[in-house]
Amino acid sequence: MRFAFMRAADERGFTLLEQLVALAIFFLIVAVVPQLLKAVPHSLQAGQVHQQDVQMFFNHIAKEAKEAELVVWRGEGLQVHETSDSVISYEIRRAGTIQRFRNRAGHVPVLEGVERFECATETEYVRCTVQMEKGPEYTRTFLPARKAVQHVRGQ
Repeated sequence: MRFAFMRAADERGFTLLEQLVALAIFFLIVAVVPQLLKAVPHSLQAGQVHQQDVQMFFNHIAKEAKEAELVVWRGEGLQVHETSDSVISYEIRRAGTIQRFRNRAGHVPVLEGVERFECATETEYVRCTVQMEKGPEYTRTFLPARKAVQHVRGQ
């Protein structure tokens, strides 16, 4: 006479212990994989974020330089003199942030994580360079529409 709890030799299946181990492995995978998927794209896109931010920053300067009467690099920042007698300036300020000012008022942060910001002005163009903290250096050349570019030293 066989008891109900004894298995016959030809019966197949998983024991309770095997099922619990498989379930534990499954839950471990479900808990860890989303964290890995969040970390991998973030680390891969960090350089792209800097590049996109710098590209947008340069696009702002290019647009304003095209419409400007005069573009001047002073030791502390780039000044774009508009036809309406207003001056837009880009200056690197505290904590590595480039801020945009209009007539020395207001301050809009336009780029963060900057180690160095400088521009070289020639008679027909402006070449600006942005060095990111612990990152690459980006350079772009702008051609003002009126070709009025000055470089003022020490002011």
